[in-house]
Amino acid sequence: MTRTSGSVTVKALMRHALALASVSVLAIPALTARGSATPVFHNNNATQFPSQLFGDHDIDMTSGSPPDTISNMPASGLIPGTATLLTPWPSPGTTINSGTGSSRAKGGAGHTEGSNLAKITWPSGVGLDQTDPSHILGPSRYQVSFNYIWDIPNGTLGPPMSGTFSIPLGIHVGTGGAASFAWDVHWDARINNIAVPDVRSPFTGTRNYNTSGTFVDSVTAPASTFTPTSIASGNGNLIVVRGSISFTANNEDSRSLIEILGSTLKDVDDTLRGDPVFFSQWQDAAHPEFRVDANSGFEEQLPEPSSALLAVIGSAAMLLRRRRQNVPSQV
Repeated sequence: MTRTSGSVTVKALMRHALALASVSVLAIPALTARGSATPVFHNNNATQFPSQLFGDHDIDMTSGSPPDTISNMPASGLIPGTATLLTPWPSPGTTINSGTGSSRAKGGAGHTEGSNLAKITWPSGVGLDQTDPSHILGPSRYQVSFNYIWDIPNGTLGPPMSGTFSIPLGIHVGTGGAASFAWDVHWDARINNIAVPDVRSPFTGTRNYNTSGTFVDSVTAPASTFTPTSIASGNGNLIVVRGSISFTANNEDSRSLIEILGSTLKDVDDTLRGDPVFFSQWQDAAHPEFRVDANSGFEEQLPEPSSALLAVIGSAAMLLRRRRQNVPSQV
């Protein structure tokens, strides 16, 4: 077969342009060149370092009677992976009565793991209410405590790492009533079989709601530096998220309640679901944090490409485009 000089020129120039572009691209640092780690959850039946999840429901914080209901969740069996309301506080809730007053609580959690992340997850509906028409009760409280543990069988978590905590809330305060949400969260590690508490700053606080009405709110942990910045796989290396979330509700002239929301309103109280003010706030496009699924844990934070890196990529692409534009026609 006879080749024309034009076809030889085209192919040679194309090979040259591609080679130049390839050299530029290969010189770019890989954005995800790190040891991917998928943590493994230690359930509540683990022989060593089992995870724990339990609740404490008190109808009247100012009195010792009736006694609190305190229990592991679930009351029997394993902690599920999917975030679920669990016995003894499943949907539609478990109620403690005292005289003409009552308080209902719902509780549960799950866990999720993936490439470079491990989290405790809470279902929508977790929280409590209080109904006290005769004003005989002090505030009711429901606290969910957790100690979730994962090992790292391969790879490395970080650097850098991010400690997540994001919980959206729906609140209805009756006339003369109040509600609150409190949190106390710690990110720990165990490295070479040595406990390392608070590898980042703990996240603690309280939100109080003392005005009657319906509200939507969200609590999110700020960014914080981890020390160490990464945790590698290895025997005796674990990551831990522990602490508690706590709800209070106090009824005076009408029912008060506070609950976790989520990407859906499954198991959220009808008082909230049926309130157009609540629904408008929850759907507010300016506040996507109101519609996240509640979670807390460890997550590897992938860095954004630097401006210098983007400039190198752009230069390589421009060079290839110019070379192609300057190639002589084969016709």
